[in-house]
This record gives sequence, C-alpha cells and structure tokens, in this order.
Amino acid sequence: METIKSFYFILWAIIALYMFVSAKKLGSLCYIIGGFFSFMTVWYAMNSFSGIAMFDGVLGIVFKCVVGAFLLGFVLIYVCLLYTSDAADD
Repeated sequence: METIKSFYFILWAIIALYMFVSAKKLGSLCYIIGGFFSFMTVWYAMNSFSGIAMFDGVLGIVFKCVVGAFLLGFVLIYVCLLYTSDAADD
C-alpha cells in the first residue's frame, strides 16, 4: 500500500510541474491549477511520509473544504472565460 501512496505523491508533483511549465503557452489559469496540484503534492507527501493521517478527522475536513473551494473557483473562472469569449465573438 505504501507504493500506491508514493505513486499519488509523484503523480501530483508531475502534473503540478507540467502546469507551471505550460502556463506560458496556455495562459495564467495554469498557475492557479499548478498551485492546486502543488497543494495536492504537499498533502499527499505529508500523508505518505510523515505518518500523520492527513485524511482523517479535522485534517480530512480541511482537505475537502480546500479541494471544494479550488474546484468551485475553477468552474467559476472557466464559465466566466467561456461567456466572455462568446460575447467577444459576437
């Protein structure tokens, strides 16, 4: 089971690095997404290597709230960008 935990840590780190590198081509929204994946990297690394149960109790609630806030923000930004690009095309 430790291998799977380490795999998630590496997966989030690779995705975060990709988002920061590709932000120059894809736009500044990638910096925000890269920050989200950096948060996921740190959270999973602390869960895997520190011995602290990061998904139980209060820490689990904090994790769910932060992830929910990021996802809600992504959806709102995406919808706003979608509508502003449609309005600019008209």
